Amino acid sequence: MVRGGESEPLGLREYAALVVDFLERTRPDTVVERLAADSDPRLLLEPRWALCKDAVLDAIRNEFRARESFQGKLRSG
Repeated sequence: MVRGGESEPLGLREYAALVVDFLERTRPDTVVERLAADSDPRLLLEPRWALCKDAVLDAIRNEFRARESFQGKLRSG
């Protein structure tokens, strides 16, 4: 679908925003093991930004900073 133009992968900023949306609602004592992973560039179709794990993690950190937020901020109770 990606190759055929029927589907467009998320951009890095969109991904970071969704991750922070999720983490703001996740208990602060919950350990999240993986938000980015190493991929074989020969096998990865998209998104190409996923090849740079440090950039992905930086984008997530920057989104938290921009929102002045943290994991669990929006949890009730």
